[in-house]
Amino acid sequence: MLFRAIIWVIAIWLAMSALRSIMEGTANLGSRRRASRPLVPGQRKKALSTLGLSEGASKAQIREAYRELAKKYHPDRVAHLGPELTELTSEKFKEISEAHDVLTGRGRRR
Repeated sequence: MLFRAIIWVIAIWLAMSALRSIMEGTANLGSRRRASRPLVPGQRKKALSTLGLSEGASKAQIREAYRELAKKYHPDRVAHLGPELTELTSEKFKEISEAHDVLTGRGRRR
């Protein structure tokens, strides 16, 4: 009997806290969609030029260019050549990754 009472108290407490968060607008209703920021003017053109693509490139072309450049400039591929070259390729790899994120829409999430 006491066990059932404890279970009911916990269930009521959970329901009340869920209602409170819904009323306050802070409830996570299972939505995985994130708000997106608009692209800065010229950001898409810069991203396309970073990947060596022209305006109107398809998703497949973007993916292929990204993969090709990522293989070429990945820091792990030149780690044996010294820290200076590793640092340079690391910076270039970050630029390539950011360009890919902008073109695929991942760069606009908050």
